Amino acid sequence: MVSALLSSGFALIGVLLGAGLTARTGDRQWTRQTQLAASRRLMDEFALIYDTMALSRRGETPDLAWASWNQVLTEVSFVCTKPVVDAAYALDETLWRVDWAIHGGQAGQEAWLELRRPVENARAALVHAVRLQTSPRLRDSVRTLGRPVDEAPCGRTRSPDTGDPDQLRLAPEHDRGPIAIMRLAL
Repeated sequence: MVSALLSSGFALIGVLLGAGLTARTGDRQWTRQTQLAASRRLMDEFALIYDTMALSRRGETPDLAWASWNQVLTEVSFVCTKPVVDAAYALDETLWRVDWAIHGGQAGQEAWLELRRPVENARAALVHAVRLQTSPRLRDSVRTLGRPVDEAPCGRTRSPDTGDPDQLRLAPEHDRGPIAIMRLAL
């Protein structure tokens, strides 16, 4: 009799532990997938804003539609870890500062080359934070841009104004929006 009760008790404990572990694992998996989806949407919205801002390199002063960006930024705040949220809002602040600079008259190719650097650095910090959130095994930083550095000869051409090969400027085909936006296909 005691043996049967002990067996039943252990079986019940095993079932309860198994159910608890299954629920916990399911919750972790849902959270991770939700965090990745929000991070992916944020990067998609970033690409739209970055591409629009990049029009300033041609002397344009684009107006940005911030509503979608702000919606996905809020979504990230709901589901992501503090380091990701902090990195997302640091990127947001950087984007606003660059937008203000563009609307303040900083336009043209050379201005864009300077303005985009802090944006790309903030984006790289966000990518790193998302990688850490996804898995501690992804703690190594990865390259987040695929284009050559601004000073690389392959990104230069003769100045159309003077035709002088010593007076170089960036070739427009080497500066078209965010190069190598890393898709988080983990």
